[in-house]
Amino acid sequence: MTAFDRGRRLFATACLLLVSAVTPAAFGAAAAPAAAAAVPAALPPAAGGLSALARAGDGRLTFGIQTATAKKVDTRPAFTYSATAGAMVTDYVGLLNYADQPVTLKVYASDAFNTNAGGFDLLPADKTPHDVGAWVGLGQTAVTVPAKATVIIPFKLAVPADTTPGDHAGGIVASVTTRATDAKGNVVNVEQRVGLRVYLRVAGTLVAKLTIVNASATYHGTLNPFGTGRMDLQYTVRNEGNVRLAGRQAVRLSNVFGTTLRGSGFESLPELLPGNEYTVQVPISKVLPALRSSASVTLDPVAIVGDKNPPAPPATVRAAFWAVPWTLLAIIAVVVLLVVGFIIYSRVRAPRKGRPGGTAKKPGAHVAKVGAAAALLAVALLGTGVLPSARADAAPPKGSLLVQPYDGLDTSPPQVVTSGPCPGGDSIIARMKGPGFPAEGAVVRNNSPISLYQRTSAGGLVIPLSDTFKNIAGDQNPPVKLTGTYTITVACIQKLIFGTSLGDFTGTLKFASPTKYSYVGTRPSPEPSPSLSAPPATEGDPAQTFAAPPSPGTVDLAGSGSTHDEGGLLAAVVIFAVVATVVGGLLYFRRRPESEPS
Repeated sequence: MTAFDRGRRLFATACLLLVSAVTPAAFGAAAAPAAAAAVPAALPPAAGGLSALARAGDGRLTFGIQTATAKKVDTRPAFTYSATAGAMVTDYVGLLNYADQPVTLKVYASDAFNTNAGGFDLLPADKTPHDVGAWVGLGQTAVTVPAKATVIIPFKLAVPADTTPGDHAGGIVASVTTRATDAKGNVVNVEQRVGLRVYLRVAGTLVAKLTIVNASATYHGTLNPFGTGRMDLQYTVRNEGNVRLAGRQAVRLSNVFGTTLRGSGFESLPELLPGNEYTVQVPISKVLPALRSSASVTLDPVAIVGDKNPPAPPATVRAAFWAVPWTLLAIIAVVVLLVVGFIIYSRVRAPRKGRPGGTAKKPGAHVAKVGAAAALLAVALLGTGVLPSARADAAPPKGSLLVQPYDGLDTSPPQVVTSGPCPGGDSIIARMKGPGFPAEGAVVRNNSPISLYQRTSAGGLVIPLSDTFKNIAGDQNPPVKLTGTYTITVACIQKLIFGTSLGDFTGTLKFASPTKYSYVGTRPSPEPSPSLSAPPATEGDPAQTFAAPPSPGTVDLAGSGSTHDEGGLLAAVVIFAVVATVVGGLLYFRRRPESEPS
C-alpha cells in the first residue's frame, strides 16, 4: 500500500467518524421536545407607586385612604365617574389611622401617568397638575386623624367646559413627612404617601387605538454548534386614542426555511392611559439560528372592565434580525479547509504517469470505497429518521375527529378527540383550515408526543388545542374574522420524518357568527367535558386594576407553522454538507494517476 493510499484511507475514516458524530448530535437536538413556556414573573411595584395602605416598619406611621360616603368608608376600588364637560361631582374620601398616636396628613390631588415600565403613578407633590388633579377641590388639605380612628372629608370634581372627550386619570393622595437618619448618619426627610385612583370619562367621541413603534430584535447565539440561542425583543406601545386600554400581545418568528414560530407565556399588557407609552422587553429562548429571521408583534387592544369602547383594530409591527450559527459555520469551514489542504498535498506528492516503479490502481477499488461510504451514510441517515420509510409514500388512513364542546363560544377552551389510535408514528400535529387561514392551515396544536395525551376507551386521543378560537384567529396575519366552515385535522407523524402523515383525523365546525360555533357531525352522548383549563382573563375583575406590567421573562417557542421541524432541517443541511465533502473528496481521489510504490 502506498503512502498516498494510506493517507486517503485515513482521511476517509476521519470524515466518516465526523459524520457519525454529527448525525446523532444534530438530530438529538432537533428531536428534543420544546420546553413549556415559562410565564414571565410580575415586576415589583414601581418606586413612588401608590398603595391604599402605608404599613408600619422601621418606625414609620401606619395609615390608609379609602373611598367613602358621607358617614363611612365603602369598598369601591377607585373613584370612577362619567360626566359631561362642565359638570360637577361631589364625593367623599376616608383617611384611616391604624397607629396608637394621632397623625397629621397632607391631602392633595394630582395627575396620573404611566411609568417607563407601564405602572400607574401620580405626579410628585412639587409638580403642578393640569388635568384631573387640578379639577379636584378638597375641603381640607391638612387633616389630623386621631389614633385608631377614621376621618371623612368631602371633595368636588369640577369638569371644565372645554374638557376634551375621553378618559382622564388622576388620584387623591394622603402623605406624611418624617425625619430619619440614613446609613451615613445624615438626617433626611422621608415622605410616606398612599393614594386612590380617580377615573373620569367625559362624554363625546371616543377613540380606542394602540400603536407599536421602535421594534427591534437581537439574537444571542451559543458556542454549541447545534444549540439554540436567545432573541431579545423590544418594542414601545403607545396609546394614541382617548380611552384607557389594556392589550393582549402575541409574538411570532419567521425564518428563511418557511418555519413560523409562535411565542406563548405572555401576560396581558397593563392599563395604558391616553397619551402615554412604555417599552416592553422580552427575551425569547430556544430560538434556532436560521440566518435571516424576523419577529412579528401583534397587539389586540382590550377594554378595561366596565368600559364600553368603540372597536379598536389590532396593531402589528415586524423587526428583522440575523441569527447566524457561527460555531457551526466555523466547523464546516475547518472541514472544507482540511479537504482542500489534503487534496493539494496529495497532488504534490502523487507520482507522475510513467515514473519507474509506478503501478496503476484499478478504478474499481475507488468506486467500491465510494459506494461503501455512501451506504454507511445512508444507514446513518435512515437510523435518525431523515430518510422516510417506504410506507410514507402511501396515502395515510383517515379517521374522524370530534370538536368539544359541540356548541361553544370563540372564547371557550376547545379540545378535539380522535376516533381511534394513531396507526403509526410517535407524535401528532393539528391544523385548522378555512376562510382567512393559510392554505396549509394554521397550527392549533404543535408537534408533540402522543404519550402526552389521555386516551378514550376506543384508544382515541383527547387533545386540548393550544388556544381559544378567538386567539387563534387573532394570531393570524392579518387577523381573521371567523365565519363559515372550518376543518381541523390531526396528523399522526414520526417526529423526524419531514412532512409525512401516517394517519389523519378530520372534524368540521361552523361559525354562524364570529363568536359562536357548532360542531358538524355525529355527536356521541354524553359529551365529555373539556379537560383544558380556561385561558387567563384579559380584563381582570372590578376589584383589581392593572397595577404592574409584565416583566421580562423567558418565553419558549415551538414550531407551529410548517411541516418541517426547523432543528431537523438545520441538521439535515449540516449532514448534507459533510456528506458532500466526503464523497467529493473520494471521487476526486478516484481520478488520481498512478500510485507510488510503498
